[in-house]
Amino acid sequence: MAGASAENHWEIRVERRVPLKRHVAYHILTERIAEWWWHPSSLPVSDVLVDWRANGVFQAKAEGSDVLQEGIVLEKRPGWYFYITDALRYSGRPGTPSMVGCWCMGSSDGGCSEHLAVIRHFSEDDYLRNVALGLEQGWNDAADRFVKLCEAGAL
Repeated sequence: MAGASAENHWEIRVERRVPLKRHVAYHILTERIAEWWWHPSSLPVSDVLVDWRANGVFQAKAEGSDVLQEGIVLEKRPGWYFYITDALRYSGRPGTPSMVGCWCMGSSDGGCSEHLAVIRHFSEDDYLRNVALGLEQGWNDAADRFVKLCEAGAL
């Protein structure tokens, strides 16, 4: 796997194999999002609000804090993937752009599926700032939490 560069839009890529069929794992991915979503360990997520329609609001709030992350859902294909960005806020209001993220589930063999999260940044500065905030480790931790939910078969 190539490292982050201008050619891949300063990408952070996280992949995991999960022990559920794609459509079941995707259901956990979207319906249990507050339980696996990225957050600094010092600020656990207390609430996630997602309007899953295109241009729908996405907000993740940290416990005892203002909005931790805010953006919109760009696209969603039920059972397969969703894209969000912080470049826009609800109703098309400009946000502070740093990234576009995609979370998807792919089919695999033996009743398992592949989970892929790809976060692409608008600039090297955005990438470096997010890495300094612990984004790369945070997304790996989030993927591990997601796998644990899948292993528990938690619907």
